[in-house]
Amino acid sequence: MGSFALWSFGQLFIHNPASSRELMHSWQNISSLGWTSLSSFALWFFLIFTQKNKILRWRPFYFFLFAVPGLFIYKQWSGALILGGIRQPYGWGIVWADSPWLYLFLAYLSSVMAISLSIFIAFCRRTLDPVKKKQAQIILLPSYIALLVAAWIAWKGFGPRSSFWRGQDITRSP
Repeated sequence: MGSFALWSFGQLFIHNPASSRELMHSWQNISSLGWTSLSSFALWFFLIFTQKNKILRWRPFYFFLFAVPGLFIYKQWSGALILGGIRQPYGWGIVWADSPWLYLFLAYLSSVMAISLSIFIAFCRRTLDPVKKKQAQIILLPSYIALLVAAWIAWKGFGPRSSFWRGQDITRSP
């Protein structure tokens, strides 16, 4: 929740029309601590909830769980993920870099979330505890819907190669 809260808090400044370019860029970097690590924390939560104690006791797992987001945080701060922004009526629109790091980040994010949801679905199917099963279903449904909406948005022209993500001014007509 902390990573989501940090990401969301940063959006207050990024999507504020009164924010300067420097403020937007600073908060984009600060909020990257949240949006790059969100999937790792989700996986960690799902493993704890489903009581996957074997992997949770394996110490190198924690290195991989947090080193990969650390790498992407570094890449964001060095300009390899988000280049900057363009002023929009709602504040600042993001201009994504056309770099291999962006596509590695998107692949990482998608695969970790897919693994997390797969673990959760398997748990829902095999658990005999009705309370845990209901809790898992309540958590799973919005997670699954969010992943489907994100995939739909990516396929319908709002992906990183689209003009929306390239920072073109959407307020002007052609």
